[in-house]
Amino acid sequence: MNKTELYNKMIEDVAEIKMSKAAMEQLITIIDTNMKPKAGGGSSKNPAILDEAGEIVEAYCRYEEAYFPAEDMVMSKGKSKGYSRVAIGRWNKAQRLVKKMTEKYMDLADPMSDEAKEIKVTIKELKECSLSPSCHQNGSLATLLETVEETTKPVKTEKEA
Repeated sequence: MNKTELYNKMIEDVAEIKMSKAAMEQLITIIDTNMKPKAGGGSSKNPAILDEAGEIVEAYCRYEEAYFPAEDMVMSKGKSKGYSRVAIGRWNKAQRLVKKMTEKYMDLADPMSDEAKEIKVTIKELKECSLSPSCHQNGSLATLLETVEETTKPVKTEKEA
């Protein structure tokens, strides 16, 4: 049973229940709000550019806010996922660093220390910047990733060096 069939069945079943008109209207409103199928098939603000055969030639990256050749985009079943390989690489790197920084934070003895506060700020900045198109475009995410990566590298001892 798909969502439309389920919605229609619920409306029918509710109509058969004996209850006050006000209660019935409230219940139908709740069902409408939460279950009514949305009209689908809208058009994209940034549609892919297709060749004569209908194959994607260029697709829009939501992080870079620009079109890229299909081979530079992440594709699935002939459709663009909406991000370039480079942008998702930066995003993935940011998520790995967030995980490392979170582990570092959890290992601290004093969660109220200056180091802990700095780590929390860095985690927040990584999360926000990894989703921001402007950070991807102006290079600030790449710079932030490099900076954070340097701070998470283990310090080599004299024996290792």
